[in-house]
Amino acid sequence: MRIAIALVTTALATVPAIADIVIGRDNGGVVRAYQAKVQALHSSGERVVIDGVCASACTLHLNLPRNQICATRRAVFVFHSATDAQFGIPSWRTNDEVMNAFPPHVRVAIGQRGGLWLNPISIRGTALVPACRGHQ
Repeated sequence: MRIAIALVTTALATVPAIADIVIGRDNGGVVRAYQAKVQALHSSGERVVIDGVCASACTLHLNLPRNQICATRRAVFVFHSATDAQFGIPSWRTNDEVMNAFPPHVRVAIGQRGGLWLNPISIRGTALVPACRGHQ
């Protein structure tokens, strides 16, 4: 019995701890890059803590399971229309793709505020994801 406990204790000590990924200020970027990043986080099981502004493509983190993302009282999600990198005009195809990827409650919240346009929409983090425990 003591050997089994020692083996289990040793095995647990060698398993790397999953650290929280804290987002304090992320203004987004290329949608495809964030889709890949969020997919990797989903697979890793790491928890994402939104602790500030998460804007534009960063909001794709909202596609993580609700038990894998949380928001502090400082968290704000900022949404806007995707724009064509070459011409700087709204990309309705990318908007549709992003909106369809969001969970239903996020689509509803964006729709209640007029939808994705060039003018940004800010939504308090805890209105969209659970509040973090253990983070101020």
